[in-house]
Amino acid sequence: MSYSVLGTDGAVYGPCSRETLAAWVREGSVTAGSVIICEDGSRSAAGVLFPELFADTEGLNWPGLFLAPFWGISHRLWQGWACLGCWILSAFFLIVFVFRAVTHEDYALSDFTVGILLYVIFVLAACWLGIWMLFRGKAAARKTRRFRDEQEFRDVQSKWERAVAIIVVVYTSLVTFNLLQSMILMMRK
Repeated sequence: MSYSVLGTDGAVYGPCSRETLAAWVREGSVTAGSVIICEDGSRSAAGVLFPELFADTEGLNWPGLFLAPFWGISHRLWQGWACLGCWILSAFFLIVFVFRAVTHEDYALSDFTVGILLYVIFVLAACWLGIWMLFRGKAAARKTRRFRDEQEFRDVQSKWERAVAIIVVVYTSLVTFNLLQSMILMMRK
């Protein structure tokens, strides 16, 4: 059976075999929402006709959210560098403006407000980039052609997902330990 793809530009690409269609999915040219035209003329979304092709590509990319700068940079995405820059600038503005507010008695509240506002803007920008990588990161990473084949991509993703799981478990454990310690100290008073 052969298939054609209705492109976003309105052009019809194909006919092609299922194997060619799978290659286009790996390249990122065909997404789960792309319209597939079958030989009989029926139309359906690619994700409905071939859900197995999109098992990994359209899922949420948790490493892209929790480790956005590092995941993005390692996958050769400009969004990773932008996210790292946003975090660095937000830390810079927070440190500089809080330090000035603490060390200068005549420091104006309006200057402090500007500093906090810049901090918030860069934090929000970094969070937005992380959310973008959560939803669109896998497809973008495939387009960089960093990986030899699909299996290498999946292996790398699996390592990143394990790293996120370890970080989340360690962080949750530390927060829980800290809360328990605080509760015990409060009970002793």
